[in-house]
Amino acid sequence: MRAWICAALIAVLATPVFAGNKVKAEFLCGTYVDGEVKDMVPNPKKPRLTDPVACALRLDAGDGYQANVHTVRYAVDAASGKKSTISTQGKTDEITPTKDLELVMQPGVKDDAGEVDFQSCEDFDVVATIYDDHGTLFTKKVHVAQACPKPKPMKAFARCEAAKGDDTFDVPNKQARRLEVDRITCYVTSKDKRFNGSDLTFNAQTVYDAPNAGNGPTLVTNDPHKGMFQEGEDESAFSVEIPPDDIPTCLPSFDIKLFLDDMSGAHLFAKTITVKQKCDD
Repeated sequence: MRAWICAALIAVLATPVFAGNKVKAEFLCGTYVDGEVKDMVPNPKKPRLTDPVACALRLDAGDGYQANVHTVRYAVDAASGKKSTISTQGKTDEITPTKDLELVMQPGVKDDAGEVDFQSCEDFDVVATIYDDHGTLFTKKVHVAQACPKPKPMKAFARCEAAKGDDTFDVPNKQARRLEVDRITCYVTSKDKRFNGSDLTFNAQTVYDAPNAGNGPTLVTNDPHKGMFQEGEDESAFSVEIPPDDIPTCLPSFDIKLFLDDMSGAHLFAKTITVKQKCDD
């Protein structure tokens, strides 16, 4: 794939862009569909990015060096509105005048390191660095902004229950019961006219800090589980099951994050349910 993405990006841009500290290099990004570059990124119109984004770093001259391309995301939790900055590992490899460093990123999809490089409707930076044992030789940051209209929020009711054999109980539970269970099932209902199984998706995921001896707490964000829609005569509902592997037994607390999204992936309803546990052992 040597030079293919980089050459395609340069062809779309027409004029190469150079930047650097001690070596001369090119760093470009663009949307990448079916092996072709569609549009340069960033775009002054700040469109919603639903296609993959490809970035290419090319060294024009010099010896071989190490290089890295990664993203810095500016995320906002849909349920709480809390802002956070997320730095990803990206891709690190050797770069030479005959070997580019190319990275193709999928929106909302985890990469080989288990990280999401960028999300639709979320601003992010793409950072390229070339370095050797003596320090940084080149660095460039591309800021990507996305302006996405927010849909009207949907009023909905959500609840979750845990099951162990024939025993079921609501979570959170006043007794803070030990959650050594078969599953947790979450439901959402709404009287909104837009609430239907063809235009919406319902997802649930668990998030918690898992103790990590010597290194402090480690944030675990499990993959979302997609729910199913069941139409009823009196009331329709989405339900989603969280398997036991995603339920941390005996952690003092963890969060269940629920999202009801439209076809574009925008959140119409979001809720965080905090579950607490007490264990004697």
